Amino acid sequence: MKKSKPIVNIQKINAYLTSLREQERSAATIQKYGHDLRTFLDFAGKMPFSKITVIAWKEQLMASYAPATVNSMLAAINGYLRFFGWGELQVKPLKIQQALFLEERRELTKKEYARLVAAAQKKENERLALVIQTICATGIRVSELKYITVESLQTGRAEIRNKGKLRLVFLPGKLRRVLKQCAQKQKKTAGAVFTTRTGKELDICEAALWLLFAAEWCV
Repeated sequence: MKKSKPIVNIQKINAYLTSLREQERSAATIQKYGHDLRTFLDFAGKMPFSKITVIAWKEQLMASYAPATVNSMLAAINGYLRFFGWGELQVKPLKIQQALFLEERRELTKKEYARLVAAAQKKENERLALVIQTICATGIRVSELKYITVESLQTGRAEIRNKGKLRLVFLPGKLRRVLKQCAQKQKKTAGAVFTTRTGKELDICEAALWLLFAAEWCV
């Protein structure tokens, strides 16, 4: 039997949603899948429907949504593709690293975080305050601050390269806004956000000392 050509339209979306109802999936799930598939339909438009199209949509989602949201939307299109026998067009969900729980005495509480930021601001060290906020909001290491670039603020994600491995770190909207303001004040249009006053790459030891001093100010 000749396989049908992949296509997405309202009629086929409705057929897929009907199959979900027959499987007794929840009304909330069906509603969400319908919304996500219509979002894909709006994106695809008159583009040729191929795996490249699905990958392009995935990349657009990554620039606008949190990883968990992206994966939930990809689940909708992947389910649709499987239903119609076009499984080869499916795309992989994002790998979300689970945070490891530290011993309670080693965790930085919200109160301690606020004190660190306040201490840096009290010393009128805006750069240190932003470093602390960036590390706490993203979970990156001090040595990885150089990957927070003006370009990453536009896409909403930073590409962290460490020991030959690449991972994506998503930047929260609030953090992106304050870092963009910082970059604009320094008239930076490209490159690392955190640099020395002369524009050189931030020294790891210098950044570590900043954090140490901030911690001492809070004592």
